[in-house]
Amino acid sequence: KRICQVFNKREEDFMTLKDYNDYLEEVEDLVFNLLHDVDVQKTNARLEAYRQQNLDSINRNRELMEREELQ
Repeated sequence: KRICQVFNKREEDFMTLKDYNDYLEEVEDLVFNLLHDVDVQKTNARLEAYRQQNLDSINRNRELMEREELQ
């Protein structure tokens, strides 16, 4: 749930399908690492770095999802 709140981009946010798939693969790696206690400190640092670098798009997508849920 924590990762989904940060990694909330959609396919239409990417120029190519490959870029989107790479993004999904990164999310899968993070989830796997946290679930299986693999490089937890490094994984949390990657998650926080991404959050800081993409704060505007994270908030924009969060607002979009909230509006869609209200409809």
